[in-house]
Amino acid sequence: MKRLVLFYVLSLLVFSSTWAEKHPFSNGLYWELENGVLTISGNGAMEDYHIPWENEGTVEKVVIKNGVTSIGVCNFWEYNKPHHLKSVEIGSTVTTIGGNAFGHCTGLTSVTIPNSVTSIGRSAFGHCTGLISVTIPNSVTSIGEYAFSSCKSLNNISIPESVTSLSSNAFLDTGTNGYDYDRIIESLPDWLIEGGKFAWSEFYLSEASVKAYMQKKGIDYSKFVWKDQYAYPLRKIANGSTSYYIVSKNERYGLTSAEGKVIVPVELDTIAQCGTGFLRFRLNGYWGVINYAGKIIIPTDRGYTKIGDYVSFTKRFPYEMDGYKGECNNLGVQVSKIKVATPQQNVATTNTTSNTSKNSTSSSGTTQTAVVEHHRDPIPVQQWQACWACGGMGTMGCDGCGGSGTKYIGDNLRRCGLCNGQGIRPCNICYGNKGQYITVYQ
Repeated sequence: MKRLVLFYVLSLLVFSSTWAEKHPFSNGLYWELENGVLTISGNGAMEDYHIPWENEGTVEKVVIKNGVTSIGVCNFWEYNKPHHLKSVEIGSTVTTIGGNAFGHCTGLTSVTIPNSVTSIGRSAFGHCTGLISVTIPNSVTSIGEYAFSSCKSLNNISIPESVTSLSSNAFLDTGTNGYDYDRIIESLPDWLIEGGKFAWSEFYLSEASVKAYMQKKGIDYSKFVWKDQYAYPLRKIANGSTSYYIVSKNERYGLTSAEGKVIVPVELDTIAQCGTGFLRFRLNGYWGVINYAGKIIIPTDRGYTKIGDYVSFTKRFPYEMDGYKGECNNLGVQVSKIKVATPQQNVATTNTTSNTSKNSTSSSGTTQTAVVEHHRDPIPVQQWQACWACGGMGTMGCDGCGGSGTKYIGDNLRRCGLCNGQGIRPCNICYGNKGQYITVYQ
């Protein structure tokens, strides 16, 4: 009997030493730490800056279970002894990895990001100096500033074609070659080359390496405009001393400024100069006119099948449409409209005539012109709108530290990971862009 009791007591001791208690974490989430493995479970998003396990023991592995939808800002950033964290398992329900989520975890060697994540935040894996490989899936569309910066051991990286927003400093100072980015140029997605302005200098690439890459891809770099450390796959046009570029992609056309700002998105059938200050364009088979600011002078919904060059002497544009031709002035007002011979619709009418000898009827044809009203969707034009949140400044005080650059995490005063100790950060509405281009239909 004594042996049974002793065995029961020992069993309880062993069980209690290995069982980990689940602790509430954020809304609908729990955390537990057992034998160096930190497990996050439940359903919902992880709360930013919330690390209640900070002083509960060494964490060597993080497991984020299915049901968790996001990893918050600074959840695993430089806490306790970051070099102890060696591996991470991320569940397939996570869609966002927040800023500085794993920053400065120097012991982390590899990360597989599941095919559910769409956004990798600012400095999410920054200064993970032991990180050797990262798998970025095709679900990712955005990689933030410094996301993998100073990952000096990172030599295996592939940027998927799904990425449409890639910060110029996302891979700053990675790998053994420091700032030499020539080794990853083969992984750059085609949209960086084909989608308009390519800021090769921002990726710390040399012009020679970019041209070599383009040549290997069968792209004729001599057709690009190489200016101010940018490559423009565009056709240059001039309006006085100001330069513009016609963008061409997938047999569609648009217009940008010399600085690369989109004036007209790449959605037109064609676009061409038609006089000083004016461009004619075709959309859905019909012609219109815009100026270099993207303002529509003549819309396509009038159904013009042809618009000629602007005549500066008369300040008019000649046009043609089904059954008519005429002119518009430089404000787009139709000042003349002349009926032409085609197309015509013959309508037979019967006229009855009488004379003194006999009655006779004769049929004579009269011509009526069918006027067809054309209704087409207005052209979408992009216009700049200053950000209302920052007043167009692009920056605002950091709400993570109240502008001080530091904040308390528990009892420890730490440099704010949200603003990296600067006290200001990019506006979280416009992300530092001071505003945005919005599409308006004119």
